[in-house]
Amino acid sequence: MLIARNRSICLTNRPFQGTKGAKLYGGLGGPENIQYRPNKIYDGRRLPMQPSSSNDASLATVVSPTNQFVVALPVAWYGRSDIWLQVRTFAGDYENETIYRPRNLSLNGSGNLVGIVSGTAVILGVDVGVSGSASIRFAWTPDLNCATLTAFAAVWLSGPTVLGTLAQSMAGSRHQEFALTGLAVGTYSFRLEARAGSVAMVLGVVNVVIPAVPSTTATLTAVEH
Repeated sequence: MLIARNRSICLTNRPFQGTKGAKLYGGLGGPENIQYRPNKIYDGRRLPMQPSSSNDASLATVVSPTNQFVVALPVAWYGRSDIWLQVRTFAGDYENETIYRPRNLSLNGSGNLVGIVSGTAVILGVDVGVSGSASIRFAWTPDLNCATLTAFAAVWLSGPTVLGTLAQSMAGSRHQEFALTGLAVGTYSFRLEARAGSVAMVLGVVNVVIPAVPSTTATLTAVEH
């Protein structure tokens, strides 16, 4: 920032100088409220002889090779679910203002992060096998704001036999599959969930129909040609 006073130019701080780094910015209400610069207007007639001011509104700053932020968010943000954060890189007195996709966070009353599970699940198929087996295949695409998942779950809702909940750890693959066994003849309903600790998102309800097992007795006749 430059401040003109009595035809002289006074340098203030340089928040983007030096080696490569990054700054964390935040705001409440929506991504449009993230504050990148202080909202200040200076009257040159009232400036001190050696004015100085900070034009850095970031919540935290790191420089290479540090690649993560450790920051205590303001107490006034505790209990809020409309917290928005964004990271911008900088180097040599210039900041990259083209970085997009801010992240939405929620804090509980103690200031601890509340996980958000959000994304899109697409059922790829329900395949029925032999001996009362079936599989449910789906694809999962997390949103940017989604917390790290700990498991997917298939929760039994109804069916000829009670199966409870089948959970499997997140394998890091976009495509997931639940292998079901011990199914009786009839229709089962399962609720699919994506879970991050105690927080869950319902992906949908899937029906699995197990048909009556046909007779395994058959007659083989050899025909000569």
